[in-house]
Amino acid sequence: ASLLSLISPLPYFGEIRPYFTIHDSYFHTVRDQVSKGCVPSGVFGITNLVVLKSLQPWPHVVSIGDDMSYQSSVDLQYFDSNNNMFGESVNIQKPGSRNSTGRGGILKSWIGRRRDATSLISTYQEKLWSSYQPCTKKSNSLINRVKNAKNASVANLMIRQHFGELTRRFLEPFAEFFKPSRNRVKNAK
Repeated sequence: ASLLSLISPLPYFGEIRPYFTIHDSYFHTVRDQVSKGCVPSGVFGITNLVVLKSLQPWPHVVSIGDDMSYQSSVDLQYFDSNNNMFGESVNIQKPGSRNSTGRGGILKSWIGRRRDATSLISTYQEKLWSSYQPCTKKSNSLINRVKNAKNASVANLMIRQHFGELTRRFLEPFAEFFKPSRNRVKNAK
């Protein structure tokens, strides 16, 4: 739900299954569609990596959790579909680590862009895998503000404001079509 709330006020009409398993009646339908190259629109939460392996190639995979406690910091990196890093790597300190400033470390994920997420089967990683190229540029100012945020709720607010502004700018050209007009009302009668 929190992932989908980032696109608000745009509604999401795809399938939402927060606990998707191989025992789900819809699993075989989704697997058959993916094997034919037709990935259904949906957000699926899985805990069994067999599901992930069965649904390759899924275009976007987000791996989250808290299994990276052995690291004092994480790197924010961007990879293209050939697994070549582009842009610069940003090191983010995790809260409570010996090297942590206490103010940084809000972003606990290690975000990369690769074609598949099957590496999760052998090693745990917090990452974003996507087969699509980004249509927006990385916001270094947002990354720095989130790194220096006092706590997670402040960072959450900053991220939501950033995506809210992106959504507002995206919808701005269409605003004229959403406004009621007397001419349209007269023509409709």
